[in-house]
Amino acid sequence: MRSFCLWVTLAFALTSNIAFADHFGPIASPLHGGQMELSLGYSYGSSDWEPDDAVIEKIKLKQNTFYAQLGMGFGGNWEAYIRGGFADCNAEDAFRFSTKNSTDSFLPYGTFGLGGPLFHWGEVAIGPFFQGSYYSTYEDIITNGTIREKISLDKMWEANLGLAFQAEFEGAYLYGGPFYYLSDAEYRSVAVSGAIVDVAETNMEKENNVGAYLGVRWPLKNGFSVDLETQLKNSATIGLAVYYAF
Repeated sequence: MRSFCLWVTLAFALTSNIAFADHFGPIASPLHGGQMELSLGYSYGSSDWEPDDAVIEKIKLKQNTFYAQLGMGFGGNWEAYIRGGFADCNAEDAFRFSTKNSTDSFLPYGTFGLGGPLFHWGEVAIGPFFQGSYYSTYEDIITNGTIREKISLDKMWEANLGLAFQAEFEGAYLYGGPFYYLSDAEYRSVAVSGAIVDVAETNMEKENNVGAYLGVRWPLKNGFSVDLETQLKNSATIGLAVYYAF
């Protein structure tokens, strides 16, 4: 059955495009009230961002994220967590005067999450969750002929609110469900050619607002567990996390 959970999760990811997202995890935390948990995670994906104004076309943003997380149980299988990590940036079609990709190195980002079950039916649990993330400002500069252009993606954030299920199968946990998400970033481009300065600014949002996710958790020995998870938004993401409860 653990192999079945793994193949279901992988199929969910591989039959979709890849999208940027942060790891959610199971809805029913194994932590007792006051118990703590540390985790390390990684995810990769891309997402399509649309401008509010026609100053540029749609941007495809690709990112790798690495993070460390501290979670605390509140009883009733509820958990809150804070997450700190680093995410890079590779943006296609971000420049107005060049077809080259915009890139920036790994920069800090932070996440807060809260969730837990409202209903239990044997080994099945259902409940809500919330997760919000905020990212650093990404910048890049390129020279194309006589034009020097600097772009930035600033005040980038995302909020997710969902309803998730979780079920145990022979020691593994299959989890997932639908969620609603909002995102925003401020785009700015400053192009200089001689004495001419051209500035363009607009807000950007991810395409669509409804997604779904699916994951599997394997409890290991000595308080360790491993998650494999994929999310489907306007595309899909896949990520891996390792947990240690103490």
